[in-house]
Amino acid sequence: MQTDVLKMAKEALKIQCEEFTRVVADATRLLTEENGSIGNFDVVGRLVKVEPSGEAVIIGDLHGDLESLTHILQESNFLQRAEKDTVLIFLGDYGDRGSYSAEVY
Repeated sequence: MQTDVLKMAKEALKIQCEEFTRVVADATRLLTEENGSIGNFDVVGRLVKVEPSGEAVIIGDLHGDLESLTHILQESNFLQRAEKDTVLIFLGDYGDRGSYSAEVY
């Protein structure tokens, strides 16, 4: 699974601006439309509340550091754990600076 994380990071480096903008707009629209419950999540406006069950991988202050994000996802085996009851939570500044801010998003 570690190679899957590297593959995802490489694909992020190739994304075109228009595609990135579309994905962000789609995600924003979905969060806005999805008030209510979705699986173990409650969505209120743009806030996603996570039920206190399962496991969480919490990442903070990446500042656009794609290499660190890749390392964290590999070391935590997140892709394998995500198939179970594990969520990924970003706190703080994950894409506000750095050469790869867009790719981290």
